[in-house]
Amino acid sequence: MPKWVCWKGGGSLKSCFRWVVVISLTAGAAARSVASEPLRLTDDGRRKFSPAYLPDGRSIAFSIHEVPNQVLVRKLKRDDGTQELLFPSDTAHQFDAAFSPDGRYTCYCRSASIRQLVLIILDQQQGNKETIFLPPGSSRSTVRSPRFTPDSRQIIFTLSSDRGLQIATVDTDGQDLHYLTESAGTNGWPSVSPDGTQIAFSSSRNGAYDVYLMDRDGGNVRQLTESPTRDIRPAWSPDGRRIAFMSARDGNPEIYVMDADGNHVQRVTHHPDVDDFPIWQPDGRRLVTVAERDGRSDLFLINVPE
Repeated sequence: MPKWVCWKGGGSLKSCFRWVVVISLTAGAAARSVASEPLRLTDDGRRKFSPAYLPDGRSIAFSIHEVPNQVLVRKLKRDDGTQELLFPSDTAHQFDAAFSPDGRYTCYCRSASIRQLVLIILDQQQGNKETIFLPPGSSRSTVRSPRFTPDSRQIIFTLSSDRGLQIATVDTDGQDLHYLTESAGTNGWPSVSPDGTQIAFSSSRNGAYDVYLMDRDGGNVRQLTESPTRDIRPAWSPDGRRIAFMSARDGNPEIYVMDADGNHVQRVTHHPDVDDFPIWQPDGRRLVTVAERDGRSDLFLINVPE
């Protein structure tokens, strides 16, 4: 048992009690600070981006510069920390893996000669049957940042083509292409709300990159943020109440969260290096991010303020 000693030089039991309270509050704050320290999930330091949880909620896929000039997708198992290549037989560049909520489909962006980046859709119920969506336009056309809708029936993505950078959608057969945006500037990084009714995305249609919302069919567009620099890569929380995003509004790329209507913006990270690519852990209390620390790039798990 600790021994509490009150200073007797003019002190009193009341002043002693005050010291006990101060010490207790200080110790509690220190404990909370230690508990809120980011947890490093990888430690190889190679450049990483585009993390995504698999449907099991226990594994994370991410793109990584596996060797110089080759980008592949790895899977990290949270239970034991082991990793493996997700598409080991594919020797082309692989970007931005995504997974349908029902576990049937996997998609990712692959480098190709006929187009710069095509969308690959794998159907596990048919032995990983491969469907290739070729973006319209020239050989420079690309598909990036695909996301499945909650009903697992559509894929929404950033499409760079002769119409500029827009957000578009296809079904899981790579058919029925629809453009959801047709604006000037860059439109990208779509994130579908958990109930499937809304899409958060970033756009430079009014100058700087800001976060916007639109209905699933592309209508009812409204602006959520107004940043002098860039607010990008929005990510819905599992309960649909909040959106995380990366912003450089304070001079450095950091992670922020806000309510789904754009109110109550809170800064989550405070580090001179880069914090980016936020995704929510399935419990909705923490975020997985890609952070650069001392020139090394790794996945981190961070707490989110209430």
